[in-house]
Amino acid sequence: MGPAPVAHASAHDPELQERVRRLRSQFFTGPILDRLDLDSLDPARRPPHSQLGVVGHFQYADRYPWITPETMLPFVVAAGIKWVRTGLLYDHWDWSTGGPGDQVRHWVEAELRAGVKPLFTVNNNVNVGTAKEISGWVDLVRGAVAEWGQDVGAFMFGNEPGNEIWKNHYGGDYAGGHRVAAYARFVEEASKQVKAEHPNVTLVNGVQVEQVAMTQLEQSSPLIDALCMHHYTFKHGLPPEYNPRTADPRFKDFATSDPEFARTMNDYLRQGRMLLGNPDLQLWMTEVGIPSAAGREFEPDTLEPMSLTQQAKTVARMLVLGFLAVDKTFVYTLGAQGHDPARELDNYGLVTDEVTPKPAYFVLGRISALTGGQATPDPRFLATVSRFEGGALPTYVKQIGSPVARLVKERIEAKRFVTGDGRGLVAIWSSAPPRERFPARQATFAVTTSLGARPLVVDPLTGSSQVLQTHPGPSGTTLFKLDVADYPRFVLEDS
Repeated sequence: MGPAPVAHASAHDPELQERVRRLRSQFFTGPILDRLDLDSLDPARRPPHSQLGVVGHFQYADRYPWITPETMLPFVVAAGIKWVRTGLLYDHWDWSTGGPGDQVRHWVEAELRAGVKPLFTVNNNVNVGTAKEISGWVDLVRGAVAEWGQDVGAFMFGNEPGNEIWKNHYGGDYAGGHRVAAYARFVEEASKQVKAEHPNVTLVNGVQVEQVAMTQLEQSSPLIDALCMHHYTFKHGLPPEYNPRTADPRFKDFATSDPEFARTMNDYLRQGRMLLGNPDLQLWMTEVGIPSAAGREFEPDTLEPMSLTQQAKTVARMLVLGFLAVDKTFVYTLGAQGHDPARELDNYGLVTDEVTPKPAYFVLGRISALTGGQATPDPRFLATVSRFEGGALPTYVKQIGSPVARLVKERIEAKRFVTGDGRGLVAIWSSAPPRERFPARQATFAVTTSLGARPLVVDPLTGSSQVLQTHPGPSGTTLFKLDVADYPRFVLEDS
């Protein structure tokens, strides 16, 4: 079908429509274009429970003039991203009128016109240590609801209270101590006040870090709707599915592989639902990402600096991890936050400071298109590898914050999902750390599901697609051969 006209508000903006069309025209080649309606990527056509988001940082438009709704929203609309996380700062609100300041109103209403849901990071840092350190949060939520309604999006109370303001006033280290305990008390009280007025507002706890995950869970408010988690692993030279550290003895084996990570997250969520008495509690990864900063010095325990290609491969694997383990995944960040190729924070963006998409952006857009913005794991799916040509990578050893060296072995992963539009989709990849160059090695698979008459293999790194040749196997299995890469390649079932 190819790129289609943009729906919703973008249809009334010819410039936006043309930018979206140009971006989508680079998503795919081959027979996949006959299977997907790229117009369905429009955020306005996707439900609020869509799982994919990005960190927009539109609150920094005065600091980074290229990070504005005008420059960045075309990338969001083209990829069909339903959620954008942006800071809602106390000092950006016009308290003389009780309404949003011009900058806040501009980016929120631009998102809403595009069918995007904002995840507001409610920032009240200017009032830490004052009489407004709780009421400031409540006033911001109350004001946003009055302006745009209580289903406008979701509200996350702060984000990683590790800044100097919190440290200087309450003490403690980043992962715990007095400042986290104070934060927990504030969230508890603010949640009570907000829910008393607006019971249907979605509230997210903004300080879940893996080091003290269980301790923070016990301090969480029973009134929040979602726990949040940030997932970064590149500094340890491990595959992106690995979570390499925790100080909590109950998670002493938190350095785990992909399926173990998913089980750990499921157990964490199960315990959260019991502790907080909320069977509908969700888990959101409000930050995942990696910088493409080939010029910076990495810590000694990393494999190598991360290139644009490695960033794209890692984002693909983190998105699959999100589908396996959590309710929403936000990629950090949409736009680059600087110009220095050697500065880590300047290079997380999916889009450069010159407003040029990186390969990782197209990976996000392609996976969004393939999944319909959401994907549910199929627990009944099984895959076996009967032959693996070319040899496996050797086991490698890494120190991961412990005096004990751990062996990490390559595995072949295969997971089946049911997508948001009801399709069957199988992701297959090697668990080896993503590299700039990875030798293609063919494996023979037997899977316990029918892939249909003409399944397609789709490469999210290049957008290429081709028909996959399959054969009937023993006991009702389906056999096929596939080149395995260090990022997920997808088999789209022919349904």
